[in-house]
Amino acid sequence: MRYRSAFISLIQSRLAQSAAKYTAFTAIDKIVPLLFLPIAVAKLSPESLGLISLFYATNLLFSTMAPLQTHGVIPTRFYKLSANDLKIYIGNALFMVLLSEIVFLTLLIPLWPTLSQMFNLPSNWLFLLIFSSLGTGLFQVAQTIHRLEDNWKLFGSMQILKTSVDIGCTLAIVLLSNEPNQLARIIPITLANSLFGVASLLFIVFSGRALFSIHKIYLKEILVFCAPLIPHSLSGWIINSSDRFFLSKYAGLDVTGKYDVAYTLGMMISLLSQSFNMAWSPYLFRILSENSNNSFAQTKKIRRLYASSILVAGVVLAVVAHVAMRLFAPPQFQTDASVIYLISAAFIAQAFYFLYVNYLLYFHKTVVLLLITGTCSVISILLSITLIPKMGMLGAAISTCVAFFSLFLLTKNAVHLLVKDS
Repeated sequence: MRYRSAFISLIQSRLAQSAAKYTAFTAIDKIVPLLFLPIAVAKLSPESLGLISLFYATNLLFSTMAPLQTHGVIPTRFYKLSANDLKIYIGNALFMVLLSEIVFLTLLIPLWPTLSQMFNLPSNWLFLLIFSSLGTGLFQVAQTIHRLEDNWKLFGSMQILKTSVDIGCTLAIVLLSNEPNQLARIIPITLANSLFGVASLLFIVFSGRALFSIHKIYLKEILVFCAPLIPHSLSGWIINSSDRFFLSKYAGLDVTGKYDVAYTLGMMISLLSQSFNMAWSPYLFRILSENSNNSFAQTKKIRRLYASSILVAGVVLAVVAHVAMRLFAPPQFQTDASVIYLISAAFIAQAFYFLYVNYLLYFHKTVVLLLITGTCSVISILLSITLIPKMGMLGAAISTCVAFFSLFLLTKNAVHLLVKDS
């Protein structure tokens, strides 16, 4: 009875209502790979899908490292600064995004020929990836501001428009081309990210949400916060995406393409977990800004109910993904059921991780976060090198699952130590 009343009060809370709104809009973004999946398996070869998977992975790496994850620092000051100081802070955050992209490109250009050859990447991808990552960084800043303002209509409108451009271009290329290949996804991704990055920057500036006045203290604070996030982001990318490169190297592009289909189906639970995190992080930061000493105990009931709900939903969606694979995927894309279940389990662990990581971010414990993700990335690499040459896709799925559960458990323990010492 006690848990029933707690569940009802949680459903009626502002957090649940906010999470429901963001779930709907995040679904629009996350559903793109799922919508493209029937087209992909019908029109493309496993090798082309493998190249698309490598582009996704490389684009994710550029999008997390080049902008320095600058959007992540804004929530930690959003409820503390005055309105004018906040505008200056956001202006300096945007300046850091642009500066970091320039530095990243300058360092990368001489290394790109070697890197592209090492990881079997087409050499002409460099500038596509740069434009895409810059656009993603600016778009993330704008969407973060919309979430913190609880402006879900504007957040959703931007997401819907961006997704519409992405899907529209994809369908146009597929329908107009006699033999569509990997460009059917690579061009729309780059175009949508670039266009909406520019639109986001223009919106932030002309809506008066940012003032471009160089503030040395703010720049230093942003850099100190974000600098550890560079290796942290690299470690996160290793955990989440490096298995594609190991599969490509040891098993071939066709196996990478098949694995990407199973991965896309297995990660459906991330739709719910990432939507919850969009509502959870500003909710938690608001509570922490008001009463940081008692916030962990105050949110205990929410954490328990969320963990139970996500576990049930994760199991159900894993079964649905397995059935969908068996019913709809052509024979050349069929994979072992255990691959889908392991990927689903990995993203259930990621959902649990979201419950705790925001505590470390709020208290600027980014060095601790770096140590955790660094450890997990080493685990991921070692398992991938050991298992993928022998087990192929199953080895990649095991590596991903173990790395995500390690990430969750280490983060949870770090937060418990933080709360205990505070």
